[in-house]
Amino acid sequence: METSRVFEEARIEAGVFLPGRKPDDTLEVSECGVLTIPPGLKPAAFYPKLSTTKEEARHFVIVQRNIEQKKEGGYHGHALFRLGKPDDELVEWVMYDPIPVSRAGENVWTGWKSAKPNRIDCWRVEENGHVDLFQVGVVTHDNGQTWRLPGEYRWRGQMFRDGKRVVGRPDDPKWGSFDVRRTILDNPDFRKLLEGAVLRPWAGKPEELDPPLDPVPGPDSARIDWYTLFGGQTGHGIAFIANCKACQTTDRDCGDWCRYCRNLPYGQCVAWVHGSEVMVDPLPPDGIKRLERNNLVSYAGVSVDEGRTKTRLLCVTKVQ
Repeated sequence: METSRVFEEARIEAGVFLPGRKPDDTLEVSECGVLTIPPGLKPAAFYPKLSTTKEEARHFVIVQRNIEQKKEGGYHGHALFRLGKPDDELVEWVMYDPIPVSRAGENVWTGWKSAKPNRIDCWRVEENGHVDLFQVGVVTHDNGQTWRLPGEYRWRGQMFRDGKRVVGRPDDPKWGSFDVRRTILDNPDFRKLLEGAVLRPWAGKPEELDPPLDPVPGPDSARIDWYTLFGGQTGHGIAFIANCKACQTTDRDCGDWCRYCRNLPYGQCVAWVHGSEVMVDPLPPDGIKRLERNNLVSYAGVSVDEGRTKTRLLCVTKVQ
């Protein structure tokens, strides 16, 4: 079994080592990303390690995104450092602090909503202005029975200049608007790569930059806005729903607004989607459940949390 996982299309290789071990002492990892944990060990944390060739490294900016609830959006590189010497043919990045493992009773997970989350963001900028965002991290979707080193693309598109402003057109509507990740432009290394790229003037339509979601066709269906395998304990996302049952079964003392769904108007409510409620088959090669932006799903019911501020969809099934 190998001690690193190669993501060929992303041109990144990843491995994991445990606290107290050297970066070269990486865990064995299967082709589909399953990590081999020493028998009897309950990991307290993981150190991810990324590598690529010196030539490829010229195109990459390796960062993390601060997604703490009150500080969401900023990208930073101080959580990682480069190994090796300037003339080495292989460039490696390792996290300063490991990804901690959280445990509460039988629940086990790696933190997603933090300043240093359970994943690393790999931004790649080509000379023609094409940009990819690929994320690599450590998760367990079965409370620590299996630990995985997955990777997935989160945005892919072409950058343009619109006057003094830089805009991004997604390659596919499923990637959504670049503006959600616009704070990467504050990163000096990313800006430097863009300045060295050829960016054509923007002459398209606004909806090309921010593709709208398709309508929600009716009751008990929803349209995925975003979903990530690194979120929550088992994957996490947001969906737009046509009929909010939480609103319908409570007093409408909030007038024309839904206080259970982020104060959006009735009929335009949003709800959480938790991976534990997603009834789709795990996809190869990771064996992880995935949903994409604009997927139409059905659901069997909703649950409102104790704070009565968020609705969660139950028994979510992919329609298309």
